[in-house]
Amino acid sequence: MTKVCGAASSGGHYIELNYHLSNLGIDDCFIVSSKNSQTQKDKRVKYYLKYHTRNPLIALYNFFKSFKIVLKEKPDVIISTGAGMAALFSIAGRILGKKVIHIETLNRITSKSMTGKVMYYFSNYFIVLWPEQLKMYGKNAKYYGLPIVISSDARKSPVKKVFLTVGSTDYPFDRAIKYFDSYAKKNKNLKIFAQIGTSRYSPKNLEYVRFLTYDEYLKKIDWADKVICPPGAGTIFDSLRKSKSLEFIIRLKKYGEAIDDHQYELASKFKDFGVLINNLDMVLKYNTNTKYILNNNNKEFYTKLLELI
Repeated sequence: MTKVCGAASSGGHYIELNYHLSNLGIDDCFIVSSKNSQTQKDKRVKYYLKYHTRNPLIALYNFFKSFKIVLKEKPDVIISTGAGMAALFSIAGRILGKKVIHIETLNRITSKSMTGKVMYYFSNYFIVLWPEQLKMYGKNAKYYGLPIVISSDARKSPVKKVFLTVGSTDYPFDRAIKYFDSYAKKNKNLKIFAQIGTSRYSPKNLEYVRFLTYDEYLKKIDWADKVICPPGAGTIFDSLRKSKSLEFIIRLKKYGEAIDDHQYELASKFKDFGVLINNLDMVLKYNTNTKYILNNNNKEFYTKLLELI
């Protein structure tokens, strides 16, 4: 029987890995990740590597610990979805003769991720999720289609509760918090709950917290009629699973909100499904909702992936 190991850093990459493992029907596996409230509750997460944010000493520690894990567990296949710590673990596995399958993140379309630039050369199979990436990476990249199937519910529903979440990145997103704080002041009938992360601005007109555990975050998605967030794979998957309406707010490099402007890539793709992109300079009226539904997986994608395993 093939022994499978999943490798992904906590957050969106871990959510993507979970989605793939679930649709592959792989339950009997172990996972290597970084530690947060989300991964600590998953019994399959057997080992933790440190979140290194490009710190060379922590990266070195992760690399050597990865060798120990691979030698002890002896997996046949490593499935990685990134980011940095998962790449180091996968490289250690490849050096030790293990089959490595890397699935690029949904977030990147017309630019390469840092992990992708490395894993293209260190994986046995390199899977991209958008056709635009085939030319960027080269002949060794494989494309089996988008792994998700999305449709919109034609029925409109009222919007009374909004969950605004900006994630846990080190970059503040004050523009968004100020915008929706001002909106809440003028629209008392709309209840907005915000997760503001490292933002420096503290709202005066809406309820907020800085961070949520993963369970708390899922409960807020359940509670809301609409989820407003930067376009990231984790929140997209979690919101679509619960058939929630989505709206994207874009972090921009020029305002010190992100390391680059790659968020426009994913937002533009989901705009084709009718998802609204709010540039934070719009006058909006949240009267009705369009719900987006994650119908099922792309069966051809996962059939092809199983053949590689």
